[in-house]
Amino acid sequence: MLDACTSRRDIHRFQSRAFSFITGSPAALRKKKPLAEGLQVAVPTDSHGRRLWKKMSNRLIIEVARKFIKENKIGGKKDLERADSGLYQVLQRKKLFEGTGLEEKRRFWAKMDDEEIVEIAREFIEENGISGRGELERTDLGLYTVLRKRRLLGKAGLEKKQRKKRDWKDMGDGEIVEIARKLIEEKEISGRSELQRVDNGVYYILRKRRLLGKVGFVQKRRKHRPWKNMGNREIIEIARKVIEENNITTKGKLKKTDAGLHNILKRRKLFGEVGFGKKIRSWKKMSDEELVDLARKFIERKGISGKKELQRVDNGLYIVLIRRELIDKLDLEERKKKERPWKDMDDEKVIRYAWRVIKESGVTGRSELLETDSGLYHALRKRGLLDQVFAHIDQQRTNQARDAVIDALTKFANSGKMEVEVA
Repeated sequence: MLDACTSRRDIHRFQSRAFSFITGSPAALRKKKPLAEGLQVAVPTDSHGRRLWKKMSNRLIIEVARKFIKENKIGGKKDLERADSGLYQVLQRKKLFEGTGLEEKRRFWAKMDDEEIVEIAREFIEENGISGRGELERTDLGLYTVLRKRRLLGKAGLEKKQRKKRDWKDMGDGEIVEIARKLIEEKEISGRSELQRVDNGVYYILRKRRLLGKVGFVQKRRKHRPWKNMGNREIIEIARKVIEENNITTKGKLKKTDAGLHNILKRRKLFGEVGFGKKIRSWKKMSDEELVDLARKFIERKGISGKKELQRVDNGLYIVLIRRELIDKLDLEERKKKERPWKDMDDEKVIRYAWRVIKESGVTGRSELLETDSGLYHALRKRGLLDQVFAHIDQQRTNQARDAVIDALTKFANSGKMEVEVA
């Protein structure tokens, strides 16, 4: 019996969830539910310890990703790419990010009232230890924007800090220098631009009264370098010296360190001479061992498992490996059609074989078996054995769904919104 206080919206939401649990049909169930305990298997690897993604079903890849994300406390896609580029590549290629929980969550602020938004904001601020408005803006721009538009920043516990008014006109130079030095010491400020970011008011008055030098910020003046009178060799020598002294590895870092040098190198097209040009790989100069070593590192970094995949990612490397007959030294998979004598196998043998494949690959449904081994799937379908093979998995899913529905009904009944009559 439904209580009078229960709205139609609650009833509809509860019915749809219960139906989803019972049928097990929506993709959402497969995304949220972990693999059954009996089907959790180790990640298949080759002789070199590389992970064989092609032998793994989408379900198993998602489980591996979830485990890695949880263990390493990965917060976003970029963090995952830095931590494990191979796993990142396979998730991106198969479009499986949604199942890992790293997909961006859409929040429909327009459908939420002020109280809901404030509650979400307070929880987020507490979880992330946010102390100011600027910090919230950097951490979650969407939440900050909606709070600012609705004028709820104060209610979320982020009161605007009122700056003390400082009467610079009444202060002498010595007093201003003393205030600036204390600020620089407290905040450990090392340069003019940093002081400007931390306290623009102090920076402005020091600059206006020409006191920046007195607080220890002497402006570094670069030597005038007559590029027009220099030859290319001289410029290249200067550039190499600057790059070596400052450990510069990219053009961007060089521009930040010395914009003038960067511009003259760009104008005269000398980046290649100082090591920033396009990398032209001279295969002829490389021995077979060097080439194989380079290929192995590249394969490991990109998470490549097969020859066709290597050809797609780097055709140049693939061609030179084929020409030198070195491709087989990399132990890459070659797609070969499995010739399995289905005609000589009776139904029992086919079913046993199917169970072994399902256990090894972590398959939990018919569509996943079709992706993992289409030949086996079609053989089972022709003989009408699919229901027999997946009977134990379907029964397990039904049991889980039943238990989940009973738990949901019990919780809903205990909340006082619904009365359950047990027959």
